[in-house]
Amino acid sequence: MSRFTSHRSWAALLGMAAGVTALTMAGSAAHAAMLASDNASNYTGSTWPGAANSGGTSASTVYSPTGGGTGFGAWTVTVQNNQNPPYAGTFLGNSASVNVSSSGAYFGLYANGAVTTTTPNEIPRVDAMRAFENAGGTGLGTLRAGQAFNVGFEIQTGHFGIGDNAGVTTGVSLDTITAGTSTPVFTLAFHQDSANSYALVTTITDAAGSTSYEAPTNATALTEPQIEAGINVSFALGNSGAYALTLAPATGNTALTSPLTYSGTVSGAINGADIFDASTNANAQFNSLSLTAVPEPATIGLFIAAGAGLLLIRRRRTV
Repeated sequence: MSRFTSHRSWAALLGMAAGVTALTMAGSAAHAAMLASDNASNYTGSTWPGAANSGGTSASTVYSPTGGGTGFGAWTVTVQNNQNPPYAGTFLGNSASVNVSSSGAYFGLYANGAVTTTTPNEIPRVDAMRAFENAGGTGLGTLRAGQAFNVGFEIQTGHFGIGDNAGVTTGVSLDTITAGTSTPVFTLAFHQDSANSYALVTTITDAAGSTSYEAPTNATALTEPQIEAGINVSFALGNSGAYALTLAPATGNTALTSPLTYSGTVSGAINGADIFDASTNANAQFNSLSLTAVPEPATIGLFIAAGAGLLLIRRRRTV
């Protein structure tokens, strides 16, 4: 091999190693591949909300995303026990004080009113569901290992709920959707504990059952001011149903100083998400739904090791 060729090979290997190292040191934005995304700035009042102010005991309406959302199916909005006057529904909001939206636009849910019952199926409730595929059925389908579902979520400031009973809650579930019915596989829910000065309770339900976290006794529990200032929810699925859940402060959230992390396992296919609100007396405000894929760190590590090995071999040959 000529000296010129040797120098070219050496330079190429150095470039490869440097490129891979730069990839591993880049921020998460460089790692994550966007598979699906949608946010409220893509909508006008005529294309969302779904079954707002529909009246009656229940209603279900399907709305297709417009204006730039990709990778998700149509919205299916279901309202339960929307009495007269209406206690449950949806709206498209716009406010500079909502931290989960850089544009001010956000999706809103409300389910409130003078509720006296403690029976869950008699409490006003609204669900906004999306399948993980586009309207043509050619999208992602089932969430796979190495992919994450993300959404910005916050609760209207000032008055979360009416107390601690079986149906007063808000949050997000990840579901198995089959033939128009949905079964929760994972649920992140919030309610108040009336026995503890109305402290906020975070409940995670997965394959192991339900686990609740409550401030201030638990360091991994959100407080009401922290969720009122907005959180970014990220559910990352791993192999064999393992998952990592991260609740990170949205931009502008000074009440939550660092992300909270949880882990566990789920049993069942996840092919949709449901944002819900049930008689909380406070609007659930959310935005920026996305599905992302992040390269497996071990794969990148193999590239680094391979590059280093090739450099070492080349150096030995030219000594």
